[in-house]
Amino acid sequence: FPVDPVLIRDRIPQVINDAGLFSEIGAVLRQYEALQIEATDYVLVHSDLGLHNLAFDPDTLTVQGIFDYEEAAWADRHHDFRYLVFDFDRSEILEAALAVYEPAVGVQLSRQRIYLYNAVCAFGFLAYRLGTADDEKSCGRTLVEDLRWTRWAIAQLECF
Repeated sequence: FPVDPVLIRDRIPQVINDAGLFSEIGAVLRQYEALQIEATDYVLVHSDLGLHNLAFDPDTLTVQGIFDYEEAAWADRHHDFRYLVFDFDRSEILEAALAVYEPAVGVQLSRQRIYLYNAVCAFGFLAYRLGTADDEKSCGRTLVEDLRWTRWAIAQLECF
């Protein structure tokens, strides 16, 4: 945390042979690098907040706890919502989390920035695949699944 654009640029051409996709990734990374974060958006973040680090009540499905603070950092608050975006065109989980968070802290978050951070994470996981066979799972996904996430994430940014 945060994802290193230099590492992504170095590794992805060794993972995939798709100049067009690499060009799109480069454009998104330039957007990411150009971000100017307001000082008020810096908070203590979990930075790996997702369903894999939440404990739910089995009957009500309400969140009962958050665990695994190994990657906690002082960073842009939007990072804590990047893994609540999923590549199946539904945003209920993200919107439910923001419906609680935004009124509690009195700050409205940028969906565009959350989706941008999600895209950069997709690129990071794709880059992390270096040396992994296409059909082998890396961080729970095959190459086809990582590419689906990457392409989907890029397409979401075009909506903003």
